[in-house]
Amino acid sequence: MPDTPDSREILERLSQIDVRQQGGQHGIKTVTRQPRLRRSVETVRPWSLADVIIIALTLLAAGVVSSLIIGNRLTNLLPAVGVVWVRITLLVVFYVIELGVLALLAYRRKLPFAAAFRLRQLTDDEHERGENSEYGDSSARPLSTVRATVAVICLSILLWLAALGWTSWAAPLLKWHAPKAGSMPYLFGTSWAGAIAAVFTVAILGPFIEELAFRVIIQEWFSARLPVVLAAVIISTLFAASHISLWAAPLYVLLGFVTAWLAYKAKTIWPAVIVHAIYNATAVLAAFYLLLMPK
Repeated sequence: MPDTPDSREILERLSQIDVRQQGGQHGIKTVTRQPRLRRSVETVRPWSLADVIIIALTLLAAGVVSSLIIGNRLTNLLPAVGVVWVRITLLVVFYVIELGVLALLAYRRKLPFAAAFRLRQLTDDEHERGENSEYGDSSARPLSTVRATVAVICLSILLWLAALGWTSWAAPLLKWHAPKAGSMPYLFGTSWAGAIAAVFTVAILGPFIEELAFRVIIQEWFSARLPVVLAAVIISTLFAASHISLWAAPLYVLLGFVTAWLAYKAKTIWPAVIVHAIYNATAVLAAFYLLLMPK
């Protein structure tokens, strides 16, 4: 058949005819085939300045309000045990609120929580949607499990030594002592129940939520607009400022810089969370060891 417009039309109509066997006889049934459309892929909305401001204000408000309530005279009128559990409850409530805000921001970004905050590896579809484009060089290979483990151990030792050196040097030379309001016995009491509550809130829940906020939302936003080192310096400074502790500010700056580097290299948040948790757990266990262990 010659290749003419009429012949092409006839061939196209013939291709739409489906011959099926019905009731022992051959029947002709015309099937209308819908054109196959390419699946539209919606690009993931990147973290915006509004997201950074929302989570920063949430962290700041939680820190300021909790500090005011902890030092409130009305709270201190309660029995000693009552004051401790009021403080623990408030800390947990604020962390739950912060976690809710993070979940809302992940929902607005149209990603599952685990993918939005790099708690798992990204799927091929999430890679295609450009989810990894703003978190440094997406083509760079992340740290292997072995290298990430070695980095966590080495950096944890570095932070321990830095904390020991700062405490030993600041007290005698600068006449600068840790404030009572920030001490573990003041916040959680001197019982084993207080020690367990301190481990849960300070060494587990706190590092997890803080790393999600700083090392994902805030760090990704700055890293997409500034050189990596400059972004890490700014983020670590903001991280230290959020703790409202001038005495521990140098240690928080170092911790923030270390965890920022880990999050950037590992392309996942877990190494930073582990280092942060180990650092906080060391401080909690050291404080309660001196109080609870028999002399």
